[in-house]
Amino acid sequence: MDYPIPVNLPLYRGNCVLHAREAVKAGEIIWQQPQARTLHAPPNGVSHFFWRFLLIGHDYYWQKQLMSAEDSRVSMSEASMSGIRDKLKVFLDRVRGMIRHDRRHLFFLPFALPTAIAASLLIYIGYRITVWKPDYLLSLYNKILGEI
Repeated sequence: MDYPIPVNLPLYRGNCVLHAREAVKAGEIIWQQPQARTLHAPPNGVSHFFWRFLLIGHDYYWQKQLMSAEDSRVSMSEASMSGIRDKLKVFLDRVRGMIRHDRRHLFFLPFALPTAIAASLLIYIGYRITVWKPDYLLSLYNKILGEI
């Protein structure tokens, strides 16, 4: 209750990242339950895929901006390189875990790579659009949702 989840942020999703960081910086301990799992449903069609990954790029930009405002000791280029390294490490850890779980996944990896590359490209485009025009993507997405 001492650290409510921030809600008035320019993010579509991802407030929990900032919330956790704030709690840890305040000296709170976040426990990891080894049996806890989460599920992110696959995109429901091409449009959902397109917007999901564009908005992940949008949110990544704003998370970096809000975190760097809190912690001005880290330069934006350092944070950017660290972020890329962290994402690559997570990706490689997940691939290794998949293969360790079932070696047959290695056979399907080449078929999944185009989708992973497309998603990464959309994240990058969403990030760059948000650097150029910070409120554009989320306002456009909300406008399109309102018309549906």
